[in-house]
Amino acid sequence: MTLDAKAIGAGLLGGLTAGLLSAGSVSGATVLFLLSPLPVIASALAWGPQASIAAAVACFGISAALTSFPGASIVALVIALPAGLMGYLANLARPAEEVGGPEGSLAWYPLSDILLYTALAIAGGFVALGVFHGYGPEFGVQMAARLMDAMREANPDLQFVEGAEQSLARLLTNVLPALQPATWVIVLLGNFYLAGTLVRLSGRLKRPRDDWPTALRMPRLGLALFGAAMLAAFAPGGFGFAASAVAGALAAGFIVSGYAMAHARTRGKPGRAIMLWLAYLATAFLSFPLFAFLIAGLLDTRRQVTVSQGPANPNPKT
Repeated sequence: MTLDAKAIGAGLLGGLTAGLLSAGSVSGATVLFLLSPLPVIASALAWGPQASIAAAVACFGISAALTSFPGASIVALVIALPAGLMGYLANLARPAEEVGGPEGSLAWYPLSDILLYTALAIAGGFVALGVFHGYGPEFGVQMAARLMDAMREANPDLQFVEGAEQSLARLLTNVLPALQPATWVIVLLGNFYLAGTLVRLSGRLKRPRDDWPTALRMPRLGLALFGAAMLAAFAPGGFGFAASAVAGALAAGFIVSGYAMAHARTRGKPGRAIMLWLAYLATAFLSFPLFAFLIAGLLDTRRQVTVSQGPANPNPKT
């Protein structure tokens, strides 16, 4: 593979920007942290696979220089590597005739597979962090104590019933291992969509526009992995917590697939905007809509390949 100095330079710049944005979490700038994957993905989409690798390495490097090694490890495992992988996979294509498509066209890596492997990468990152920091009830106790202290600081007159902190600790111990990876899958997917939009406006996006309402699904492999992870999550100890992380990340993939189905099935219908707005609003206040969209995503597993006109022998291949 011939090294592309421009692609590597763009990737390094994107990784540097991502590292600086992730450092914003130290000062409490949550929005900057949530947008930190954006430069990594954008540089990869604009400049190709070499840029994605360079961006991931640079993001970890600047984070290690600005923060401690544990902080840099978090950035590497939940930002740099998943975002770099997402951008790398989005650049992969092969001659369409190899998969039964028209001759002289390119078949791009399916959006469904990008979603699946991004979810698995994020789950793997959180599992590694859990092993490093230690899974167990101590984690929930520490988080509960911090939340209680923050609420008391905000309202000194606030009184908690007896046993509230212990109950909160148990809840956090059981929920956080799945909730954190699930949330981050959605954050990465949002950054991927935004990066694609921005790079397309710049004219540098090689990948054709995916029809997200019909293409954003989890493949059948994800269904099998989710079932196995759900069963393993009932195991005691660290193994169960690790399985919960995998199940949570995959569940997020199926949930966003369910929302994509809602977008697809309401196309052309009167009041579509209101229906979608109510669906998202209900999710903000109730947990049942999430379960409903999860079930919908589980019932529709497919792999839709996006095809574009292109050379018969592209450089990247799936």
